[in-house]
Amino acid sequence: MFVCKYCRTSAPLIRTINQHLQSKCFYVDADEYATYLAGPVKTRKPLVPLRREPVITRSRSNSFSTPNQVSQPLPQTPVMAMEIHRLNSIIEVNDNPCFLPELSETSSSSSSSATSSPSSKSSFDEQFFDAPQSPFANHFAERIVSSVVNEEPDCWVEPDAWVDTVTNEEPEQINHQPLNINEALEDPLVAFDPTPQNFNSCFNIGTFEKLHDSLIIQLQELQENTKKSQMDRQKDKEQTQDRQNAAPPPRETSATFDAQRSQSPRTAFMQRRSSKKNVNKHSFKSSKYQHTKADYQKLQGLYRVNRKKAFNQIVQDSETKTCEIEENIVVDHFKNVYAKSDRQPTPPPECVPDYPHIDEDDSNPLGTAFTTSEVYEALKKCTNSAPGPDSITYATIKKYDPSASILTAVFNAVKRLKHIPQAWNTSSTILIFKKGDASDIKNWRPIALSNTLSKLYASTIAKRIQSWAIRNKVISSSQKGFMPFEGCLEHSFEIQTIIQHAKRNRKEAVIAWLDLYNAFGNLPHSSLFQTLEMAGLASETIKEIKLLYAKCETTIRLPSGPSESILIESGVKQGCPLSPILFNIAMEPLIRAIENGKAGYTINKVQHSSKTFADDLCSIARGVLYAQRQMNFATSVANWLGIKFNANKCSTLHIRSNKVIKTQFKIQGENMEMMDKETSYNYLGVPTGFKIFPSASETIEQLKREVKAIDKSLLAPWQKFDAINTFITTKLSFHLKCGTVPKKPLNELDALIKKVSKKWLNLPVSATCDLLYLPYNAGGMNIIPTSILADISTVSHAFRLLTSNDRTTQKLALDTMKEVVEKRLKKEPTLDEIAEFYNGASSQNIPLINTDVASCWTKLRGAMRRLSSKMKIVFQPDPDKKKFNLIINKAAATRFAVEAQLRDATRNHFKQSLLSKQSQGRVYNVTAKMPVSNHFYRNGNFTRFTEWNFIHRARLNLVPLNGGTKKWVTKDQSCRKCKYPCETLQHVLNNCKQNLPTMTKRHNAVVDRLMDGFKERKKKSQEILLDEIIPITASTLRPDISIIDKQNKEVILVDVTIPFENLPEAFVKARERKIEKYDSIKKELENQGYNVFLDAFIL
Repeated sequence: MFVCKYCRTSAPLIRTINQHLQSKCFYVDADEYATYLAGPVKTRKPLVPLRREPVITRSRSNSFSTPNQVSQPLPQTPVMAMEIHRLNSIIEVNDNPCFLPELSETSSSSSSSATSSPSSKSSFDEQFFDAPQSPFANHFAERIVSSVVNEEPDCWVEPDAWVDTVTNEEPEQINHQPLNINEALEDPLVAFDPTPQNFNSCFNIGTFEKLHDSLIIQLQELQENTKKSQMDRQKDKEQTQDRQNAAPPPRETSATFDAQRSQSPRTAFMQRRSSKKNVNKHSFKSSKYQHTKADYQKLQGLYRVNRKKAFNQIVQDSETKTCEIEENIVVDHFKNVYAKSDRQPTPPPECVPDYPHIDEDDSNPLGTAFTTSEVYEALKKCTNSAPGPDSITYATIKKYDPSASILTAVFNAVKRLKHIPQAWNTSSTILIFKKGDASDIKNWRPIALSNTLSKLYASTIAKRIQSWAIRNKVISSSQKGFMPFEGCLEHSFEIQTIIQHAKRNRKEAVIAWLDLYNAFGNLPHSSLFQTLEMAGLASETIKEIKLLYAKCETTIRLPSGPSESILIESGVKQGCPLSPILFNIAMEPLIRAIENGKAGYTINKVQHSSKTFADDLCSIARGVLYAQRQMNFATSVANWLGIKFNANKCSTLHIRSNKVIKTQFKIQGENMEMMDKETSYNYLGVPTGFKIFPSASETIEQLKREVKAIDKSLLAPWQKFDAINTFITTKLSFHLKCGTVPKKPLNELDALIKKVSKKWLNLPVSATCDLLYLPYNAGGMNIIPTSILADISTVSHAFRLLTSNDRTTQKLALDTMKEVVEKRLKKEPTLDEIAEFYNGASSQNIPLINTDVASCWTKLRGAMRRLSSKMKIVFQPDPDKKKFNLIINKAAATRFAVEAQLRDATRNHFKQSLLSKQSQGRVYNVTAKMPVSNHFYRNGNFTRFTEWNFIHRARLNLVPLNGGTKKWVTKDQSCRKCKYPCETLQHVLNNCKQNLPTMTKRHNAVVDRLMDGFKERKKKSQEILLDEIIPITASTLRPDISIIDKQNKEVILVDVTIPFENLPEAFVKARERKIEKYDSIKKELENQGYNVFLDAFIL
């Protein structure tokens, strides 16, 4: 990336900067740049240096700054001459105004033919091509001043040729304003400030480019300054922590006292083992790398900011592949992929039906100006993904323009001018390995990283076009890729249901899975724009879309560095928010041709011809001839579109009379793969075929490795639990809904999660697992056992199918749900009988032997029966609407919240299970009722690691004490400090006399925190007493906090107590004792006419 030194415009190529310097740069004259390129010429020796004249310029607020005059002569060093009006501006260096020189008419005319010496030429190259990529205002100002003000002119004139143009006019008397922002090209006093007003009043492409460049500069400055401030804060924080963690001076103690101090055998053993560990840790024999404190802080800080990036950094290992293919092979490949197609727009084949008519009033979704609200919504939904060549992140844009008013003005200016900055069509492409041979470039998926402004603009356009397409039914209902449907789940269910229906009823069906070769990259632009026109889009909208595809360039990121620029003249940009909806519209002729053939498989009078998810196409036919006709239609449309099927990855499954028949089909003249009874096709991540294939076997093994990687990582314990809930559980949930996961690997994964979870909580093996399954606000880690998660996924998936937004999917789910019961009962069931069957009821009318084919509905009955032991869950029929409602703990489930409701009910079950335990559940009977007592479980706020390691054992009563739990009970159960007969946790924390100073500090710390809160809200008439006798009473008692308001006759008495959490009754008794203790003071004050509030603060 190269940067112009004067105006800080960035470009990926030197030739782009050269063009910029010749015609666009505000500070460099084109004639003088040409003079520089021509080489040095001789100039006569100068006699008298030029004088500088004061320059008045306008600031961003359209006011004039005070003129100054440079009185010191310049040193005699030649510089490249500048045009007079290009240098007529002011800059600031370290908050001091500095004025650029202005050449007189004589000097400017003579300097037009002068050039610099070879030495100056090298410095000029450094100025323009070695500038840093990240522009700063001060850095920019220093470079300009050093190259112009602090150097001598390259021409000299006689003294009588000088003209002093300094005026005595005060700057306050100059108040003229430019009439239009476009005058900036002629008026150098106008600042190109990227405000909404300037963008809205911009009607010139050149002015827009200047404003856009200024906006980019300011965004980059803000990002660099933010990054610098974060680094400074982190450095200050580390220094503060280092000072706090500094070792205190050694305490002078008596050697005799240390020798005589009593220690239990276990304490002495732990000290010896700790000393041995420390010796081994720092031994010269240890070659293992020891992570520093900075390593922990870096990863934990990254996880707080970007969890996904931190997780990827944790789980990546030596198997992570980078593209090591030679650069020339990569470049040649993508040049061929993105090369312009010779395909010319022609009428579509006859098999493509006509699109529905769209009114002209609704054919131009981009006809109106963008509103601030829709741009703001697009910005709000953006996450911190990888930035483009300008390195600007979404977080920086949100900070710079939180209301999206500037972005709205920029996008409307683009619409008004019909011009897009070239930087928006420049991207950087990264290669993601798919599978197969890593040396084959075809196995690498290109992802284009565009600039954030370009992606935001494309996202705003995509939202409008998608709404238009759904409103006018441009996208077929069978296309669920990038649409507001659960496409993967619904299509997997529908295809498996069709196979199961054909097997159950011994019918004939042919399912063909079609794979397009590089569908996103090979789609010709002519096909893309023609299909948009066929869909009914107005020409004005299509022209705006074409702007995003005009002169698109990309560079490939390789280990050796970025490649040369490659022109993109074919395909849609992967990574662009607009690409999905455009690709869906381009695929419509292919889908409509297959569905228009009326060759689909029929279930209950509903025909199913195709199921498509983006470029994953599946066609369904009711016979061999119908299937081949569909392949012929697909061939004709694909040839017309200019795309190609990968026949080696296209497979067919022919079912007849509950058997698999190998039948050869062809597409685009090539044979397709034939499937048999034992083979499967991996469709949308789920193995699909004639029989049920186990899924997620490789996924579970990968999840095991990821759990182990999380365990070994430098994350904080609470962050490790968050990683399990965020990344591990969600990956597993998809396969539990769509596929069939074997129980053995699922139980192994569950056992591993339990093991590492207890390790992260510093709990022994004997600790109950109920703690792991509680919600965060009840003192748990929000985990769900994998066996129960499987049942929850089955029930929630079935309910969502029954309530799908797609009427076809909803009807198919209800029909097959009924069909399974009919097969079992051997009669047509009623709604009540269907509900009774799936609720798991045992009845004599339901045969125990099941001869039906396995499906998600056969699994539903078992899942409902297992979940009913943990919650009240039933299917309730609704005869009026002919549907079923799911009732969970007497509350009706909703479509989008059903899974969360099931999880909450499961966690509540484990909560009640923990509270019922006599020893480990006593403390949780108190803490689980107050979310504030468990604030640290989710993010570890205000919690040290020593406290984290202690709190969970303490709450479960598993601290190894002499008189504690059975595992730690010894013959001598007395307290090792005060020799109390039984050393329990309650004794150590609340009753041991040796710990009384520590308990006092704990009590005083709570009182001080309360005092800080009272002082912030203190009224002028109030007096606050801390542990003092109340002067207006005769009592000698001293409440912890007393607030007296003599003016309003009000008194507040608060006393702090910290009892042991021994069931809720302990807290009730503690409050009663405190109120009883200070009741005499309350009565005495009330007799004096005071309104008294008395209470105990219990912690």
